[in-house]
Amino acid sequence: MTDVTDLAPRHPKRFVNEDPSRVVKDALDGLVAVNARTLTRFQYVDGTKVVLRKDWKKEKVAVISGGGAGHEPAHAGFVGKGLLTAAVSGEVFASPTVDAVLATIVAVTGPKGCLLIVKNYTGDRLNFGLAAERAKSEYGLRVRMVIVADDIALESRGASDPHRPADATSATSASNQQGGGKFSRARGIAGTLLVHKVAGAAAEDGAMLDNVFTEASQMALAVKSMGASLSTCTQPFSAEGRSLGDNKMELGLGIHGEAGARKHDVQPVSEVVSHVLDEILPFVEDCPEESSEETTEYTTAASEYNVTGSSLPGGEEAGGALSSSNPVAVGATSKKNLIVLINNLGSVPSLEMQIVACEVLKCLGRRPVHVIGPFLGMTSLDMNGFSISLAAVDASLLGRLDASCGSRTAWPGMASGSCIYFQETDLPAEFVAKENEAEQDLTTAPALPADQAEADAAAARCKLATTTLQSACSALIAEKDTLNEMDSLVGDGDTGTQMALGGQAILDSLAAGTLRTSSYQSLCDNLSRILRRNMGGSSGILLSMLFASMAGGFREQPGDIMGALQRGVRTISEVGGAAVGDRTMLDALIPASKVNDFDELFVVAKNGAESTKTMPVARAGRSQYVPEEELAGNMDPGAYAVSVVFQAIQESRLVEG
Repeated sequence: MTDVTDLAPRHPKRFVNEDPSRVVKDALDGLVAVNARTLTRFQYVDGTKVVLRKDWKKEKVAVISGGGAGHEPAHAGFVGKGLLTAAVSGEVFASPTVDAVLATIVAVTGPKGCLLIVKNYTGDRLNFGLAAERAKSEYGLRVRMVIVADDIALESRGASDPHRPADATSATSASNQQGGGKFSRARGIAGTLLVHKVAGAAAEDGAMLDNVFTEASQMALAVKSMGASLSTCTQPFSAEGRSLGDNKMELGLGIHGEAGARKHDVQPVSEVVSHVLDEILPFVEDCPEESSEETTEYTTAASEYNVTGSSLPGGEEAGGALSSSNPVAVGATSKKNLIVLINNLGSVPSLEMQIVACEVLKCLGRRPVHVIGPFLGMTSLDMNGFSISLAAVDASLLGRLDASCGSRTAWPGMASGSCIYFQETDLPAEFVAKENEAEQDLTTAPALPADQAEADAAAARCKLATTTLQSACSALIAEKDTLNEMDSLVGDGDTGTQMALGGQAILDSLAAGTLRTSSYQSLCDNLSRILRRNMGGSSGILLSMLFASMAGGFREQPGDIMGALQRGVRTISEVGGAAVGDRTMLDALIPASKVNDFDELFVVAKNGAESTKTMPVARAGRSQYVPEEELAGNMDPGAYAVSVVFQAIQESRLVEG
């Protein structure tokens, strides 16, 4: 019989409240609440969702942007001194209403006027454009608009989707004239953030509206962007979005989940970054070439850019139409600086974003680069992807991008970056010398015994140790996925990975001839060193201690294998604070160390590992934080790994009796 509770509507697996209509409002409330000293918002009337600077006095040019929600922190997260004056939000992936935009213009626009920064989507262009016309005709306000169309993904293919950018012929003025660049179909994505920053800095510096428009347009024309994604996005109250397919990724996937340039199999990030940059670079005008110099000077101080609010020509009255073939010069120098903005589209772990950043700088080689990010800037809900924006700018725009602003929580600032020129710091010389000396002692083979019988015995021990180690390490590597799966149920899911790293390091050392196996003492000393350096986590440290202690046992009793094992197990039990019954590897190791017959090692270790399935609680390791019901019936992965090693030793049939 069906439980009636199964028929009740389920709450979405998202950190949202019950009412779908409150999602964006709740998010904006959170933003304003934690920034209550600097931000405010309009009342939620007739769909109006607007965040504004609390300290705004209407004494300078106002800068407004916005669009659909779902791209946070854009756009409301960039409201602050030196950035946006206000941000107008629609519902998730839906343009804000004309009335909301108009109310915002009226609220923040003073005698110096207002600049609207709009991404190149039909709804945004129409709603912001109509609001601008009404503000001018009904309220007598000075308003200009810059369209940002930085995404180059659709340049080589057709597109038909609900978020398709407006055609140039349907706009009130050509996208070129509004600073949108030459691609009428190009979408506005993360490059919009650079336009925010330039316009906000110019306005804060006291520039007039025409000059703010000119600088923002120059930035909009210069920036080109493209993304790469492993997944599309999922709306808060919807089922999962469009699947990209097994082992597939997509280049140029839109920030609303709309189709991109092409799909292909998942590749290493170095290749993905290379593909993306290969697509973008041809569209970056005046891109600096790679330098042949051994060192590169970077200028980052805003005071060195000589930016003034009245230095720019052009403007509405002067016929200041912009196009990629007729850019307006900004500043006195023709030297270009390469800007790269590295944007997390939503759910890429910070660890992976740092790898993306490194690969970007590697691909850009010896070009002097000014880096913004990696950071969450223009997202697409939970999309697992990143985008790269490139622009070649002169010193004046560089100064705008580097100028201080009042929204450091969203804007990460700019830094100089290079994978060619960054400097490494040497390890302490004393430490290196001591480690090298110790390693030399451990890896240098001793002279062969003069007595032939002793020499033959040493050779036999070497062969035995080598064969046994190869068998045990290979078995651990083969069990990597099984161990990880077991650990994901009771720990952090990396036991197999760490055991495999240790096993592979031992095999590599054997192959290189740097692992001395002529005596049990030197073998254990070497194993301790290898695991200490190559195997992470608590298991790596404990096993390193195990072999270090065993080496001490062999120094006292050179041939007593079980005595050395007992000593090693006792050491890690004391140091780690665990014993039999605590649900750790010691549940297999301690019983095994006490057997009298070497052939019983595997059976005893296996029984010990099996016993962990019925242990109600764990008293050591990460498993101690796992609820009892999740531990029930699951074997401890460390104990299982011990049984795997002893099984491999037994099956090799080369154990010394």
